[in-house]
Amino acid sequence: MKKKKIILALGLTIALASTGYAKDRQFTRISGSNRFQTAVEISKKVLDAKELENENKKVVLANGYSFIDALPGGVLANSASGTLLLTNQGEIPKETMDEINRINPNVLYILGGTSSISEDTEENLKQYVDNVIRLGGKNRYETSELISEEISKHSDVSGYLVASEVADAVASSSMAKGDKPLILVNNNNPSAYLKEKEATKTVLGGKSSISENTFKYIGATKRISGKNRFETSLNISKASGYKNTALVNGYSFIDGLAAGTLSFKKEAAIILTDGKSLDPNSREFLNKSDSIYVVGGKSSVDDGVVNPATKKEVPKNKTSFEYFDYFNSYSRDVIYTEEEINAINKKNISLSPYMFEPFEIKAKEYGYVAKRTVLKKKPLGKSFRDPATYDDYNAETGLFPWDEVAIKGYNKDRSWANVVCADYEGWIPSKDIMIVSKDNIKNIKSKSFVTITSRQIKLKDGRYLDMGTYLPLVSEEGNFFKVLMPVAGNTFKTTEVTIKNSDAVKGYMPFTQANVIAQSLKFQGEKYGWGHSNNTRDCSGFIRDVYRSFGIKMARNTSAQEADVVGKKVNFKISGGNSAKEKLLKKQNPGSALYMPGHTVMYLGVNEQGIPMMVHSYGYHYVNGRRVSPFINAVSSTRLENKGRITFLESSNTLKDFLVLK
Repeated sequence: MKKKKIILALGLTIALASTGYAKDRQFTRISGSNRFQTAVEISKKVLDAKELENENKKVVLANGYSFIDALPGGVLANSASGTLLLTNQGEIPKETMDEINRINPNVLYILGGTSSISEDTEENLKQYVDNVIRLGGKNRYETSELISEEISKHSDVSGYLVASEVADAVASSSMAKGDKPLILVNNNNPSAYLKEKEATKTVLGGKSSISENTFKYIGATKRISGKNRFETSLNISKASGYKNTALVNGYSFIDGLAAGTLSFKKEAAIILTDGKSLDPNSREFLNKSDSIYVVGGKSSVDDGVVNPATKKEVPKNKTSFEYFDYFNSYSRDVIYTEEEINAINKKNISLSPYMFEPFEIKAKEYGYVAKRTVLKKKPLGKSFRDPATYDDYNAETGLFPWDEVAIKGYNKDRSWANVVCADYEGWIPSKDIMIVSKDNIKNIKSKSFVTITSRQIKLKDGRYLDMGTYLPLVSEEGNFFKVLMPVAGNTFKTTEVTIKNSDAVKGYMPFTQANVIAQSLKFQGEKYGWGHSNNTRDCSGFIRDVYRSFGIKMARNTSAQEADVVGKKVNFKISGGNSAKEKLLKKQNPGSALYMPGHTVMYLGVNEQGIPMMVHSYGYHYVNGRRVSPFINAVSSTRLENKGRITFLESSNTLKDFLVLK
């Protein structure tokens, strides 16, 4: 029976598929307003109106956030003369639905398990497509093997491409075409799948990503690699034999997920770029191309990549991410995965005298914080307040919803609880705690979660969610996450609230240098708040909350952060004054923190004059020996004067590079 077409009444999304001109070179830019729309625009290039006349049409559907399945899925789409589209886990975006409706496929493949694309979504699709097939293994490696087996039903497999890194997998499309399945391997524990395969196996990437032992174990005969991802993509492209080129951002792979079908259909080799330039060898390859496709918007791949004469203007806002990125070219490489961060946290907590696992501490009771609250030295309300700043000097730190606490006891009227949290011991109001049992804890920890990435948002009930708050995920609904909030009391109780997905990310935010800087700059203009009082935060609270975005746990106080095991320590107690310290600082990673007596700042890199810059939440500085007290979070030069007419940088004793955790 003919299935009914998919119709979903949501708002319109505008996409771009335009032709640009770069001096003598014509190129076609394919982009959309989001990752889903970009995949749709590529699909329209792959399956035009004439090809839709074919009754045997197939769509491959992958999660646009947990995108690892999309990479081997592109080869499946090519082998089945189909296209690849992207979706959320729980609900298919309108633009994707519209494209499925346009294609009207007879087969639709779902890639990954139900954590990637939900069972409800699968059942819904079965109402509209005759044959829905899920290819989902217990992990990414097994899923790629299942996809490979499906490819063999459509094509005579001529070989296998093997990768472990996302960058190499994106670039593999140049060679994969429709008859070379892409197999993802765990370099530390490769499966036996490839051992029994007779076709040739080509490893993509250097020995640091796929070792010589793994190479031999799977029976590989060839390796294509380079000194970095860009050179590797160039070497893969040369091996493809294609005369056209598709440019894809080599740091942010969002737009490149569906590029494999474009590469196959348009016979275009995939060249990775940093978004602003090409190395000389890649440019030589590009200049020999017959046709050029640019995948993604200008923020992903600038026009100047095709035409170097098109020089990007210096951003006018000199405290913006774009400005500092222009002069410092922040890396988009993922430094550690979510799994690696969790393992690093566990090890660091076991070694640290400043951090705790509250639910592992022996205590009378355990609880989750139900609302943003401030942990105090003593069980007192508004005490020790500074009349000039409203800072509460009884405050120690801020606790956010779902933060864990071990309850050691109460004051006489039980209005205050003496608790141990992840980075402190002190007192919080009992009314801000939801008491939990071990079973409750186990249930919550098993759930998927989102992380707040905005500086702070306010819910309809008046509660606040700060950057780095982790919330159990119920579902994704269009542009919103539905999450659980704890309800204070002596029993486990939750309510569901809805937050915009522009304010949060599923899991942790990808841990990249660019994201660290972008997160830190969101706090500009926020009032200073000692110990998270004033509904804001202080200098070390600022550093902690930025890194909470990525799931990284660290000590709370300035002195503790400086002394603790987290991060690579660099000694800044050197002679030579500000000049010597500037020279040393410029060798360090932007995103590192500088520590001086009683204060910490984040290093941003240099400005257009080459002066090292910082962002920090601080109380005062000096101008010509006169104290100025802004009590604010702001971007400033590290040459800003501290007490005694010396600079903040001169006052620094230690740098901690939190981009290096092991």
